[in-house]
Amino acid sequence: MKPGRAYCGKILRVDLSKKELLEEPINWEWVGRFIGGKGLGIRYLYDLVGPGTDPLSPENVVIFMTGPLTGTVASTMSRMANITKSPLTGTMSDSYSGGFFPAELKFAGFDGIIVKGRAPEPVYLSVKDGRAELRDASHLWGKGTFETTDLIVRESGETPKRYIDGPKVGCIGPAGENKVRYAAVTYDKHHFAGRGGTGAVMGSQNLKAISVRGTKQAKALSINSEPTFLGMVREVIRKDIRENPDEESLIKEGTPSVVNMSQGAGLLPTRNFQTGVFPEADQINTDALFDKILVKHTTTCFSCAIGCRNVTKVRDGKYAGLEGEGPEYETLAMCGSNLGIGDIRVVMKFNEECSDMGLDTMSAGTVCGWAMELFERGIITKKDTDDLELRFGNSDVAVTMPRLISLRKGIGDTLAEGVARASKKIGKNSERYTMHAKGQEYPAYDPRGSFGMALAYATSDRGADHNRAWPVASDAIYREWQS
Repeated sequence: MKPGRAYCGKILRVDLSKKELLEEPINWEWVGRFIGGKGLGIRYLYDLVGPGTDPLSPENVVIFMTGPLTGTVASTMSRMANITKSPLTGTMSDSYSGGFFPAELKFAGFDGIIVKGRAPEPVYLSVKDGRAELRDASHLWGKGTFETTDLIVRESGETPKRYIDGPKVGCIGPAGENKVRYAAVTYDKHHFAGRGGTGAVMGSQNLKAISVRGTKQAKALSINSEPTFLGMVREVIRKDIRENPDEESLIKEGTPSVVNMSQGAGLLPTRNFQTGVFPEADQINTDALFDKILVKHTTTCFSCAIGCRNVTKVRDGKYAGLEGEGPEYETLAMCGSNLGIGDIRVVMKFNEECSDMGLDTMSAGTVCGWAMELFERGIITKKDTDDLELRFGNSDVAVTMPRLISLRKGIGDTLAEGVARASKKIGKNSERYTMHAKGQEYPAYDPRGSFGMALAYATSDRGADHNRAWPVASDAIYREWQS
């Protein structure tokens, strides 16, 4: 392989401690042996981070790595692996972000970025058309991801009419700055590298954000104009997406369509996984989305033929006027049914708080559900929660939790450690009610409703995971057949 077809051929190395930025050729031997952003990123991580490294020390690194089809016209390929040693699990973490940032990194001239060290003061990295520099971010520290993104775009000097035309920004919020162990990286406000705590590692590095902009490199990826490749792309879109019944619900509704499937199969996590059936599932499913908050469907990532995302706005009630994207299925379940909340408007508020603070909604929902069960069982009391009634279905309290966790205030400081560590601090047999594998909180599938998913949780290298395997659809069909 050579630069120009699908790879830029360059990696950007950033040493924050020394304030050094260096270009180097991508390791072509590794490119062929370790396929994709994950494989290549973990190969670099293996060389750079030793087994005894503290994930929140300057010796850890964060790797942002694209794959061979990122930036091409191939559908669903605008993905980037965020690789680091996880502060949540203590092992390697690979979390994935979509949207336009991954393709833009290629267009800016780099296949990947490797960041190590710790800046003496907050900084952000700006990359444009093959040139990179570190900029002061002291004025951004403490701000949420929405405001941070807007300020960085404004500082670029560009005034794009559409967000897809300007700089693309990946940043952390207060959760990352305060080293919440499941802090996410927020990309362009509504795309996330959520799992494993990459945001906390960036916070430990004093790296607030990365901004990328490419105006020329798209034309340099010659594979985008090769007839054979274009023909293959068109065929994949036709057969595997447009004519594929398995993709129909995603194209028409997005991931909220999974709520009904999970409910029907008895695997919709409810009240900290006490059951897999939620009586108010019809208030957080696709029908509720369309009736109460949807503005438009088919918001898409770069060069994606599916368009599964939803632009939303609360139309009435306490949070009327709240605008955003989503919530996606994982959030509807973990921050809805798992907390006993049967109101999609409240779930949207919880989701937007997590987005702005920079929190993984899956871990946040699991942690809050665990705390609610402890409260209802008397293991923790108002004395431990600063008078908060941490009960299932208490919407007013639930929506305050992302901020308390992100700022490490009160009970939020304990919950910021994740359920595995928090249970050791609380004691009192509280570990009995933790939902995690290898330190990472469960995603939104009760394993009692999908034995295949239970096996996936147990064997995943990064802890409980819904991306390593997804047998839930087959299990749901089997259960339907049985009944």
